[in-house]
Amino acid sequence: MLRHRVFLITAAYCLLLASLMPAQEKNPDKIIAEVQRKFNQVKDYQAKVQIIVDVDFLKVPENEATIYFRQPDKIQVKTEGFALIPKEGLNFSPGKMFSGSVTSLYQMEEKFEGHDCAVLKIIPLDANAAFVLSTVWIDRKEMIIRKVEATTKESGSYQLRLQYGNYASYALPSKMVLEFDLKNFTLPKGFNGEFNRKQPQDKDKKTKGTVTLKYSDYRVNKGIPDSVFEVK
Repeated sequence: MLRHRVFLITAAYCLLLASLMPAQEKNPDKIIAEVQRKFNQVKDYQAKVQIIVDVDFLKVPENEATIYFRQPDKIQVKTEGFALIPKEGLNFSPGKMFSGSVTSLYQMEEKFEGHDCAVLKIIPLDANAAFVLSTVWIDRKEMIIRKVEATTKESGSYQLRLQYGNYASYALPSKMVLEFDLKNFTLPKGFNGEFNRKQPQDKDKKTKGTVTLKYSDYRVNKGIPDSVFEVK
């Protein structure tokens, strides 16, 4: 009898915890607010970026650039050579993704690359928003974005995977891999890369291009002069 009562008390306690904890853990607005809070520690930053492009029909040499960022949305990329970077690449930030009028939905818990993540759906309410729908994997322990899948109005869909190093506490990545849809990809004016002469026989076999960005030499909250962001 005593054993039965202990079992019932233990079961009731577990049910109580199960009813209380998810309400806190599965609130998408609270999760997003925590991600934004971490990134908002960054007033400005400067970093070196190694850019590696993998597109079937293009031969693009590896390049290096310096990126400058200042809250809320000032960004400048400086490179000596040509840098083939879709606009969703270097200018990605949690603040930009969650800003404006959006609604968020908690979808599920899922492991991604060994990390326990909350998967959220982000839907813009503004008809002029650049993206239609985003799915975001947020690391529950570190409260940083690990993966993004987004559908845009003009550039098709893309997937972004992020890795972190010494600056994870600022939500600044050490590596980002951007995979985008080549069917919606257009070359910018002045492109001086080389086309591969050997085209794949099945043109629909590979429809994705990949840009890998490796970050180093971060300088965070050191101040950046206005002249860096001036358009010349």
